[in-house]
Amino acid sequence: MDDPYGNDSLLSGAPTEFIAFFVGILIVGGILLILNWKKAADAGINPLTMETEAMTTLIKSKALSPEKSLEERLAELDALHAKGTISAAELAAARAEALKNP
Repeated sequence: MDDPYGNDSLLSGAPTEFIAFFVGILIVGGILLILNWKKAADAGINPLTMETEAMTTLIKSKALSPEKSLEERLAELDALHAKGTISAAELAAARAEALKNP
């Protein structure tokens, strides 16, 4: 089918600067991708699962949970002792540790 504007190819109407800019963006993006992939691999992290590993670590950490107050921790220890989960000696040791590091 003939082009009514006389262009022979699809890109012949696009300015050369736009094509050069687009190709430059692709090259820079590819270089950044390779550098990030290598950095992750050198750190011993699988680049394909890096985001999942980071999110799993964050969820398991205490970073997202609010810090319990001293009173809450002592009440929790007392409840564990009342249920028989920990002994009196374990309760005393845990209370002493909690009071030492409020």
